[in-house]
Amino acid sequence: MSELESCEMRTKIFFASATSGTGSMIRILCRLGGYCERESKFVDRFMLDGRLAELRDSTVPQDGKFHVFNRPIDFNRQTTLSNYDFSLNFRDPRDRLCNMFHWTQSHPAPGVSEDVLNERRRRIAEQGIDSWVLKQAAAEIRYYDNFWWLINELRDRYKLLTYAQLCLDFDGFVDAAADFVGVDLSDELREQVEPERVENLAGNPKWVGNRWSGSDTMPGRYKKELKEETIARLNSTLSEVLSRMAKIDSNYSHLYLEGV
Repeated sequence: MSELESCEMRTKIFFASATSGTGSMIRILCRLGGYCERESKFVDRFMLDGRLAELRDSTVPQDGKFHVFNRPIDFNRQTTLSNYDFSLNFRDPRDRLCNMFHWTQSHPAPGVSEDVLNERRRRIAEQGIDSWVLKQAAAEIRYYDNFWWLINELRDRYKLLTYAQLCLDFDGFVDAAADFVGVDLSDELREQVEPERVENLAGNPKWVGNRWSGSDTMPGRYKKELKEETIARLNSTLSEVLSRMAKIDSNYSHLYLEGV
């Protein structure tokens, strides 16, 4: 494909919450669409270069490629949305908070010394998961603001690809992903993405859970990891977020609305 042909293609954005599952989704979309996974991580390049302060004033390049935007709070609302095709991935915030707690204990932090990182991990571990997630809950409400803004602005011009669907309807997720990148699914393509199916992740060397602890593969982890009183407080604090998700991702509304 020539450079001119590439630029004439629609630039696609995977707009996602940072949590378990996004890595599998990125690999599926890259494999189906023929994109280079390393080149797709638009936001990661800002993070690794120490340029996060610039992100809110930057737009995704219009290059006919696939880009991952997994810092939703930093999305530039001056972006001309009609120039891009969007897929949106969000996750139950109760699960995401549990996931993030565990990731603070294992995930590397570029640019942070080991001494500083270990001290940060120690302080968070001493708080315990229940205390930590409750302190993060208010910020979690703001975390999704740009999702709601995008959905309102895009109306029906986006493809929904959520963590719940990835885990509970893998084949349906792959169908929707193929539709987003604009390819006809062949048996060969289906076979190539099989390593990302939940049941196969333990044997997938690229699965994040095989590198860092704290990753998970199913909605509802919060019910196993948090105290009942913690869950009740989260249900109250995050009720509007959960209700919005239930309405948008309606096939899994019962999961978002449990206890709300």
